[in-house]
Amino acid sequence: MVTHEPILRAPWYADASDGTLLHRYLQDDFVETFIQEAQQEKLTANRHQAWIAADKFGAQHPRLRLPLQRAFYMVATEAVCNLPGKPAFTPKKIIAAGFVVRKKNKSGLQLWRLRDGKALGWQSPSGLDLTQDPDLAKRNALNPLLKIRGIKPIANTATGFSGEQTYPLHARVVHTEQGPRTLLFGYLPLNGQREVEESTNQQAAGQTVSAAGYLAELEWPFGSWDGLARDTALCNCTGSLQDVIQKMCNQFGWDASLQLQIKNGVPTRALGRLLALLVNRYQIGDATIADNDSLRALLQSMPIFTRLLSAQELVSMRQNFPLFIQQARQQNIIRTSLLGYLQEHSEIVSRWYNRNEARMALGRNEDKTHQNSTPGFDALENFNGHLYITEVLAQTWRAQMLARAEQINNVIEAALPLPRYTQGKDETYFVQPFMRYRDECDCEKVCWGQPSFEFTVASPFDTQTVRPSVIQLPELRDIKKGMAKGVTFLTPKSVADLMLKIAPTMEMKEQQSRSPLDACLGFSISFSIPIITICAMILLMIVLNLLNLIFRWLPYAILILPRLCLPRVNVNGDNP
Repeated sequence: MVTHEPILRAPWYADASDGTLLHRYLQDDFVETFIQEAQQEKLTANRHQAWIAADKFGAQHPRLRLPLQRAFYMVATEAVCNLPGKPAFTPKKIIAAGFVVRKKNKSGLQLWRLRDGKALGWQSPSGLDLTQDPDLAKRNALNPLLKIRGIKPIANTATGFSGEQTYPLHARVVHTEQGPRTLLFGYLPLNGQREVEESTNQQAAGQTVSAAGYLAELEWPFGSWDGLARDTALCNCTGSLQDVIQKMCNQFGWDASLQLQIKNGVPTRALGRLLALLVNRYQIGDATIADNDSLRALLQSMPIFTRLLSAQELVSMRQNFPLFIQQARQQNIIRTSLLGYLQEHSEIVSRWYNRNEARMALGRNEDKTHQNSTPGFDALENFNGHLYITEVLAQTWRAQMLARAEQINNVIEAALPLPRYTQGKDETYFVQPFMRYRDECDCEKVCWGQPSFEFTVASPFDTQTVRPSVIQLPELRDIKKGMAKGVTFLTPKSVADLMLKIAPTMEMKEQQSRSPLDACLGFSISFSIPIITICAMILLMIVLNLLNLIFRWLPYAILILPRLCLPRVNVNGDNP
């Protein structure tokens, strides 16, 4: 082998116009398969790879599948010397080799950049990005103006890698009939994401909020739904947090009947929904969730009285709430706080809500005369007391519940990274290799190779590229308890808009089934892609409406097929 100026070109088995090649594999051991095919000279040019034409699906460019669709791609190029006959470039002179994935759209060429190890996303290149080292630290070290010669590779690990995202290529000498060849190959990972920067989250404090969002799940005086069903039952006001709270006060107003929220252990519908949200969604009983500190402080300030308060005492409570609470403690008419009760009896509250959920539907109110309607509710176990609120306390609750909901949204947005490969119009990607090597003067240099053909990347639910997969649905208990710690489901906007129009009304009743399905351990759910989107849509609706956690939608959304079962077992213990 000789060691002259190298170039990266299409491998010896391909056409010169192919540039960097991509090889597709549908099995997990694709690396070993690729190496064996290279050694046995079974690798072929682009014109002999049938998948390139088949995966265009009528479009101009091939559509590459994602790893979750169990398709994997290998990148291949050849390092040769720029001499007649193009002899192989010796691997001993190769310091490192790799490739980058670049994007083309209406804005032109874009590179995926990193700064201190964190992704910045797609950005337009500078003039130096297309010819020099993608690693900014090495680029500066190799700058000829600095007159650095014979340097060793720089480890860019002090503060993290900065530059264009690279992936490794491995050098391997392949012996062919024409002689030895230096093959550079590597795996093309079709993944990556950009995290939301902290500066974006800090701007959320001044963002516009809506009363028709999470507060619409709660009834006045804790939410934006008017249980009295007046001319305007729902407040759709938007603006800053304080503006929204004030607009709700102006629209609904305060009534003296709102003060008594729990009488003899029986909550009003408004408070019952609030307690269910606190226990099921926000897990208020878990003291380790720091984001609940404000809500817990509010609950701590709400005492449970051992007797009903007189009219004069109610006036004193409205005028000076802290002083009244202090006097009530001296009179020994306070048993504990609402926080203390929820910490000890959160499961009781959950069971109570499940029993009374049907009677708590918003818009249903058998008693239109006052807000404290309790249509058939039973008392909370071990409550033994009464609970009052003031107008100021109710307003604080509305502000805190809206702020907590927006806080969860911000946490979710920060935790949901932006995908690297999108399916926008006129967006294509291509692979371009590079190689760091030492020249005859033992100086480190960089050369770039020919790009691959342009391609697009399939979405996870692409009906044309998807392959049969098993999707594990979450347990009901996981959905109930996960939201306070950031569990969420992401759906496209078009699906979300359709989801908002669906109302689950089908009743699920227990029945004595005598079929062989009784012996099954579970169900196998078979999806086509349209069914997957419908299922995800309804599942997201359930997550966003945790107050209705019964799978009434299941028969509408999916086709249930029983798993392969053993012969029927008499599970009921009856004689056959």
